[in-house]
Amino acid sequence: MRTTNRIRYLLLLSLFSVSVPAGNFVGLSAGQGSAQTDGVRLYIAMPFPPNWLWEQLPLPALSLEWNAGIWWQDHDQLLSAGITPIASWEHPLTAQWQGYLELGLGLDYISQQQLGSLELGSQLLFGGLLGVGIRSADWSWGLRSYHYSNAALDGENNSMNMLMLEAARRW
Repeated sequence: MRTTNRIRYLLLLSLFSVSVPAGNFVGLSAGQGSAQTDGVRLYIAMPFPPNWLWEQLPLPALSLEWNAGIWWQDHDQLLSAGITPIASWEHPLTAQWQGYLELGLGLDYISQQQLGSLELGSQLLFGGLLGVGIRSADWSWGLRSYHYSNAALDGENNSMNMLMLEAARRW
């Protein structure tokens, strides 16, 4: 894909974050995956407010993440959109920064089943993630590992793994 097309797609993705409610993280992830696949994701993470039970027990923070992305391999590309519930455990590192570990499993819809040499078998994929990073009141910096698969529910199941760096800002 030419650089100008990538820039156009990134501008379209930026429309995704135009109206973000206060207190949510808006983030951008970029990385590379299996079969020489590159990807960029824009996401909005909306935390669930803790209730009295959460404050009494050492339960993870929960959030719901809406995402849109672009994947490409050589001159072929596809678009994705999805939703992922995420559980996050934090540990204080300094007065301003916390380390975190996060786990998520969601659904992603992709615009086509094939991306270059990679046959994903379905346009509806399960997306699992494992992430680590640091976070302050306003910023989050992390590394996420993604696994996309149709769980052998439809046709071929050539899954895709991606490793992505991410940056997010709380609005």
